[in-house]
Amino acid sequence: MRTSGESSRPVGVDCSCFSMYMATWRCPTNGKASEQFRPFYHQNYMKHFYLRFLSLCLLSVVGAKALAHDIEVPNADGKMIYYTWNNNKTELGVSCKGENGYKYTDRYSGNIVIPESVTYNGKKYSVTSIVGYAFCGCSGMTSLTIPNSVRSIGYLAFYGCTGLSSLTIPNSVTGISNYAFQGCTNIVQLVLNCKNVDNSFSDMQRSIKEVILGDGVETIGDNAFNGFSNLIKVTLSNSVTSIGSRAFYFCNGLSSIIIPSKVTSIGNSAFSGCTALKSVTILCDKVGSWFSGNVSINEIVLGDDVTSIGDGAFKGCSGLTSVIIPNSVTSFGSSAFQNCI
Repeated sequence: MRTSGESSRPVGVDCSCFSMYMATWRCPTNGKASEQFRPFYHQNYMKHFYLRFLSLCLLSVVGAKALAHDIEVPNADGKMIYYTWNNNKTELGVSCKGENGYKYTDRYSGNIVIPESVTYNGKKYSVTSIVGYAFCGCSGMTSLTIPNSVRSIGYLAFYGCTGLSSLTIPNSVTGISNYAFQGCTNIVQLVLNCKNVDNSFSDMQRSIKEVILGDGVETIGDNAFNGFSNLIKVTLSNSVTSIGSRAFYFCNGLSSIIIPSKVTSIGNSAFSGCTALKSVTILCDKVGSWFSGNVSINEIVLGDDVTSIGDGAFKGCSGLTSVIIPNSVTSFGSSAFQNCI
């Protein structure tokens, strides 16, 4: 779902966002990385981001035509929303206010509702995107409603929106650019309704405590929630059909999970490292070796639609104290419960 760009029209850059970005940026090495490589990673990444942001800021300063917004239209609640034209002036994208990015003023604050469409000069236009930097640095924004007309979210669109505690992404969204949610350090609940969920939300891995995947979600991609160490609750809708490799890798705050009935595949190590996982309920008809070796699990509940338990399904789950197997199960794979004592 990540994309690298949005409208071909240039958008103004907020240099204060650059300052915040550099002030809070951290070297993207993990705890396992050797200390001798940290200076290398730090130096090169810092250089990369510094040059990128500096060049964009200079572009605005030297007079490049990079208007932050084209039109402004008040919502029903009286709050002004700023827009840029997209797709040959047939659609609108939510933007920031200002003649140039370095003159960024009047940041959005409070409760912001993005409309599905806007009437301007007697004509109705759909709002189809949130452009890059649109809400960058809007720490005073406390809630946001994104309509089902928005298809894309731009680069650093919500950078530093520390006032947000929850976020809902509608099923219309198909593209999210890199670092769209960088610095959203206080979002604890994430509600996703988009068809394919990828790792676009990794920038919030330290704050998210609850993930709700709505009825529109079908696939959870590789590494989607890898390393979300504070995640304690996940709700998967019945529409989910596949869970990618390492999707919930090292989500060591997660204590229970329910696998929906339509799931047909779960990738390698999808739940590896979930050291607090105690209860697993599986409702799909065929059970694979998705939880083998997880010594923290003490309860397995298999739903009435389960017909087969695969090879090594729960092999090495030595912490098991309770297993509920329905009469519908007709096939047991080899070593399905080996070393579960």
